[in-house]
Amino acid sequence: MTPYEVLTHLSDKVIPAALTDQQKPIDNIRTRTFFIVDNCLDETTLKNALDSLIRHHWRKLGARLVNRSSDGLLEYRLPHKFDDDYLLFKWSSTEFNHPIDECPELKLFHHPPPAEDGVAILDPVSEIEKVVRPDSWPLERKDEPPDAPMLYIHLSLFTDATVIATSVPHPLCDQFGLSNIMRAWLGLTRGETPTPMVGYNQDVLATGKEYNDYPSAETARKGKVRLFLPLEYWLVVLYFIPEVIIHPKEESSIIFFPRPCLQRLRERYTADLTEKYDLNPGLSNNDIIFGVLTKLARMHDPWARTMTLTQNMNRKFPLLILLILVLLRGRVPQLSSDEQKLGFLHNALYPGTARIRVNSSTPASDIAYLSRQIINEATEPDSKGIEIGMAVTREKVRRGQPTHVCEPFDRSYGTTNWCAAWRGLDLSCGTGTARSSTGSIADGGSSKMLILGQSKETKAPGRC
Repeated sequence: MTPYEVLTHLSDKVIPAALTDQQKPIDNIRTRTFFIVDNCLDETTLKNALDSLIRHHWRKLGARLVNRSSDGLLEYRLPHKFDDDYLLFKWSSTEFNHPIDECPELKLFHHPPPAEDGVAILDPVSEIEKVVRPDSWPLERKDEPPDAPMLYIHLSLFTDATVIATSVPHPLCDQFGLSNIMRAWLGLTRGETPTPMVGYNQDVLATGKEYNDYPSAETARKGKVRLFLPLEYWLVVLYFIPEVIIHPKEESSIIFFPRPCLQRLRERYTADLTEKYDLNPGLSNNDIIFGVLTKLARMHDPWARTMTLTQNMNRKFPLLILLILVLLRGRVPQLSSDEQKLGFLHNALYPGTARIRVNSSTPASDIAYLSRQIINEATEPDSKGIEIGMAVTREKVRRGQPTHVCEPFDRSYGTTNWCAAWRGLDLSCGTGTARSSTGSIADGGSSKMLILGQSKETKAPGRC
């Protein structure tokens, strides 16, 4: 240990990061999120409120997130006292002397595609980033300068709107966690006291059994999150290499789903599935989006592929692994109350999956129904799936294995829907703290809001 590290350990509180916050590639990602509001928010008020949030309420946000030298795992190093010259967060701003509509990349805020035109494909988020994100920001944790703060904030101040750009390490929080940060931060400008932080110095999700406590039949489940045997993951990667070589270029876009369009599809799919299976499938808008996007992703391929589908939250078709990230807030006892959900920042995700045979003729309604079944299965009250999956995930981190859920020679496809994270979010600064277009004080009431973002490694292929 170097003299600097010795000094750091003597002067800082060291808090190990939860293993579930260190999954690969989450451990290297910085999530960039852009909050566009039609209020002219006051920069000084916002900056002072964030300073107060960290100094007096959620001190962990001011820590440094570092890899410890012994095993490379992450830990927070938090000063016992924040000195005046200690950098709590990186702050910057740009003032524009024109309305937001005069910026072509941001015209969609006030002028989205007409709902009657249906689904629309728009320019990627990266085009908007060029306007509202400083070039100097690190895009991944490995690009951070020494002693970098966790929070990077940039304000774009238009004469009729404000864009709050944030960059935070994914190990610190998922999008629900970021939503809680925004609620606590903006709430302080309105005189609201933040909810006490949950999980400040403990892993609140690690309350079940560990990996070795389960029989192998429960942990080595094909098509579910599991440990890979030596060299087995290379067989997974090998299957994707030809496509990446043949089609090296990837283009990302914003896909706009008008709410009336989603409602029509939901009604149609519900009617089709009710007739086919003689039951109400209980589809959500998220299921519809998942079905449509998965269908579009496979339409070009004439072959029936085995895929692992993942919903970040089994019924078997004969193989694509579909993944849906299941959100654990409100679904596990440790995060069941409103106070627990609002005070917890860290990652609370479980990969719900199904392994099915999909080809270009598979109906989108069937895929949407499968999405609903993945979530229902993962969240059954008596199911041990989440508990086992979290134990396996922690063991994968200990062994340095990636969290990609896919079997050798299968394909995988996954989505994550964070719309629920922003429900009820108020980005106003409170009465008497907003700029008007003439530079005087305006009332910062309830705001129109658009939220965009990216959370991936810059060079990682998105198709795998």
